[in-house]
Formats: sequence, C-alpha cells, structure tokens
Amino acid sequence: MLLWCALALLVTVSAHPSYKELIDPYHYEDAGTLQSTRYPSDNYPAHAPQTGDTDYQQPQMRLMGSVQPSAHASLHVGPDPNNPLAPYLLTSDNQLSAETKPAIEETKHAQIDMVRSRLEESQLIPQVLPTGFAPEFSITLKYNNRVVEPGQLLLVNETQYEPTVEFDAEPNQVFAVTIVDPDSPSRAKHGYRSYRHFLAANLDAVPTNPSDILTTYQPPNPSFMSGPHRYLALVFRQPRRLKFAKEDVPETRVRFDPLEWARSFNMKPVAAHFFTVQRFHINE
Repeated sequence: MLLWCALALLVTVSAHPSYKELIDPYHYEDAGTLQSTRYPSDNYPAHAPQTGDTDYQQPQMRLMGSVQPSAHASLHVGPDPNNPLAPYLLTSDNQLSAETKPAIEETKHAQIDMVRSRLEESQLIPQVLPTGFAPEFSITLKYNNRVVEPGQLLLVNETQYEPTVEFDAEPNQVFAVTIVDPDSPSRAKHGYRSYRHFLAANLDAVPTNPSDILTTYQPPNPSFMSGPHRYLALVFRQPRRLKFAKEDVPETRVRFDPLEWARSFNMKPVAAHFFTVQRFHINE
C-alpha cells in the first residue's frame, strides 16, 4: 500500500531576533599569494542577507501539511523554484512494499558502499571524517533538479542556488544538515578548513515542528588557480529537538569543524555526500 504526503516548508521571519546570520566572504588574510575573493552581490541567493545587513533576523521554517503513518520518511530538503518565499521543500513518503523492499534495500546498501569508497578515494576519510565512519544511509543530492554523483565535478555557475538533499530515515528522528568546504582556501593550503556553506537543524517529518536554518546557503566560490575544492554534505542525527542560541553557531564561517560542532550537541554523523567545484577561468 502506498502512502504519500507532500510537506511544504514556509519560511517566515521570527519576531524575536535570537540569531543573526553574518555573511563572512572568503578572505584569505594569510594565504600568501592568493588574492582576497569576495562574493559580488549578484551572486547571493535572493533570500540571503548581504554583509552589513544588521536587521536580518533568523528565518524559521515551518512544515505545512500532514504526515500519513509510515515506516520510513524520505526527507527532501531543498529549494522550491516556484516560491522564493519558501525556498525549502520537505516531502515524506513510504514506497517500500513487501514485494519491492528487498530489492530497494540491496540497492541502498550498494549505494552506501559506493559513497564510502569514494569518500576514501577523495581522502575525505580520514582528512575530515574518521576512519571508522560508516554511513547508515545514502544521500541523493541535486542541483537544478539534476542528480549529482558522489565526487562529481561541477562548474561554479551550476551551484549558485541551493541543492536538494534527499535521504530516507525513520519519521520520528531529527536531523541536522551541513555543507562545508574543507579545501579553503585550497586543498594544498587549507588553513581555513572548513568553510561553512550551509547549516540547518531540527529537520523532521512532523508538520507542526519548526526547523532552523542556522547558516543560510552560500554558493561555492573557489579562487582561480586554487584547484578543485571538495564540498562535503553531512547529515547528523540529533538526540532530540534542540534550541539554538546565537552563540551556538560561530559567527564566522571559516575554520568550522562540523564533527566537533555536532559532538557538542551529542549529534552523530549518519550520512555523507560530496562533490567538487573548480574555477577554470578568472572571470567565471
């Protein structure tokens, strides 16, 4: 029996300015010959605050809809191009029938093994993730509605808008999702490891629960001649729904250790995906 329900996330601005997002452009103060790289204003997503936007308040995502009882929930976190005021879309479904479940589970295990193998080949294990990291499920990551394979090389202009992150999980669990660049300012000289491009928490399939965008999406912007940058998407399982204060997330995006941050809230990394971006032309 197929049970399906779509949930749309509506972004509203809280009346209580409990958290202010501060855009921290790449600024390589100690990067030797590398030049400072800053985001032109037209590269920001329409809903992202600009540097100096001191009146910006933390947006709250709230689920609209209802969830049918199901064994698993497929969480889709990403942009809704038809509604700029609701840039994140969450969907819950259960498509695992008794007949199809064994084949689907076999495919999922193969995907998990492939992702871990590519994480090792790229040296994200052990440079960022521990040697013993064992993904519990795989992530489907999409840019512009196109599936991105683990490790796939993308152009800068292909990543200007938020990706969609999809994964299967039990509906009563709560998750945090982040995207980081451990190769800032370059893979050879990564003094700013890691640069935080996105961070959201309290993601679940309960329609009345708010979800928090702790760091708005900032698109990859690697410097020309800095080589390919690896961008790591991580999913953490939270022990429960959490309340975050301003000081719980560093104001600066640089030198962010996602695992250390997660450990401070007793979160566990349960899934990962990555892609690479390289700037081939100085004016790209």
